[in-house]
Amino acid sequence: VDNVRGSSITYSYVGALACALQSTTVTYCEISNVNISTSAQYLGAMAGSAASTHVRYCTVCNNILTNSYTSSAYVGGFIGHWSGTTLTNSKVARNTITSSGNYVGGFAGFMTQSGVSFTLNDLVSDTCTVQGKSYVGGFAGQHSWSHGGSLKRGHIRGGSVTGTGDYVGGFCGLAGGLGIHNSSNSANVVGVNEVGGFVGRKQGANFQYNKNTGDVTGNNYVGGLIGQEQTAQYPAQILYSVNAGRVKGNNYVGGLRGY
Repeated sequence: VDNVRGSSITYSYVGALACALQSTTVTYCEISNVNISTSAQYLGAMAGSAASTHVRYCTVCNNILTNSYTSSAYVGGFIGHWSGTTLTNSKVARNTITSSGNYVGGFAGFMTQSGVSFTLNDLVSDTCTVQGKSYVGGFAGQHSWSHGGSLKRGHIRGGSVTGTGDYVGGFCGLAGGLGIHNSSNSANVVGVNEVGGFVGRKQGANFQYNKNTGDVTGNNYVGGLIGQEQTAQYPAQILYSVNAGRVKGNNYVGGLRGY
């Protein structure tokens, strides 16, 4: 799919491949040079939403997605709102994703499960710009915690992740039950409260063998890996992980975890 243009689109679900995907598998697909400006609540270069959908060996590159929906919009490089179950061996590169609302991500704005855990392996983001309000991430704005899951061998390489509000992370603004392993982030991350090189707020699941080299800037609860971890309610561990990026904030600031 190449060279798709659209402006002032008012449909609720917008994507270059499909408005919405249901119970399907997408493999070896490339979506490039898409430029869409809309006020749709669900926007993705591939599809506005997807349910029970498997994506493998796909690339989304050189796209510009702009959304003016100001509340809970769902905007992602692949999918706006994604309800499981597989995303593997795929890449986003040189995309610019800008939203006036919440839930914005380099791959998906919001991820939840269709009764099972996500399978998320071997994913790369290369020099992408992701901007939104709250719940903003280089991978996903929010990953819901109900069925857990893990992301293995994910790499956010360069670019930037910026939120004008809270819950902003190099991978996820809010990661609920999502373990992240053998992964790295070098994007610079900027937000207000609960800002992290990997996740802004973390709820459960372990982190292992991860490295952040991007700079992290916020106000309260700012960390090189995690802005704030809800350890009492969702106990978890950070193992064999390092931060080499600069961390700047005012209150509750830490090299690995703000709080």
